[in-house]
Amino acid sequence: IHFDIESHPPTDVDYLYGIWITSGPMQGYTSFVAERPEDEHLMWEAFLLWLETLPETYTVWHYASYEASRLDILARRHHTEDNPHLLRFKAALHDLKELAADTAVFPLYFYSLKKIGNFLDFTWKGEVKGGGESVTAYETWLSGKNRATLDSIIQYNQEDVRATTHVLDWLRRYGRQEQSYAKPYP
Repeated sequence: IHFDIESHPPTDVDYLYGIWITSGPMQGYTSFVAERPEDEHLMWEAFLLWLETLPETYTVWHYASYEASRLDILARRHHTEDNPHLLRFKAALHDLKELAADTAVFPLYFYSLKKIGNFLDFTWKGEVKGGGESVTAYETWLSGKNRATLDSIIQYNQEDVRATTHVLDWLRRYGRQEQSYAKPYP
């Protein structure tokens, strides 16, 4: 399971959870969206119900510490800290950024998902290409309710979880080999 959260920091609202599952009966992209800030609790409840459908064992990959901290915040906010399915999900979290830093040396100044993903030939194809742009797009969505704007954020989120998959797959294939690459890099 590859997991990514989109948030709106000015209002401290999470508005999109994206999940990319690479195999099995649940394979594909799933998203939970709060179309209005006041719908965050509905999105959270739907996400918790979805957690109940997961198999007994699984691994969740996310990039950097943000997702883990936001899950803690939302659990406290919505008084679900003891939800057994959420606790199991949180216990299954693995930070891909830590794995990337521990496993490989990239010729990059920053090990952000965008930097490493682009370096490994993953491209974000939609209109929204970064977290800051997704915040701005969400504000545009809230003021105009143009469905194409919300869809562009969902596409961005889907590309983020797919990029997480791309980086993890590369690390599994090449990250354990001691080698260096000449330009053009893989």
